[in-house]
Amino acid sequence: MALHDNFELANQPARELQQAVPKAVSAHYDRKSGHIVINLASKLTLSFSPRDAQELENARPSQLDEIEISPSGFGIHFPKLDAVVRVHSRPRFFWGSRSPLSAGRRLRKG
Repeated sequence: MALHDNFELANQPARELQQAVPKAVSAHYDRKSGHIVINLASKLTLSFSPRDAQELENARPSQLDEIEISPSGFGIHFPKLDAVVRVHSRPRFFWGSRSPLSAGRRLRKG
């Protein structure tokens, strides 16, 4: 029984995050505006220039055309760049260390 209780306790922060943070349901690169557009489950739409996101700032439009939503809905992945942008509702979680959006390299398995 103690093992089950520990498992439940360890998963509590993830459950709270899932309830508190809107998830991405779709995303695309709009070539006309030059912006990444993310639609959230909350009906909010986020739009930003790739220049404002770490790891995307030097990307070419052809590298931004393919976008995958993470299984959790908390991030979007750019396979051609192997970069991930995290999607959060509060600015203090949304901003990276040196630019308005938090992004990072995805770790490869193997």
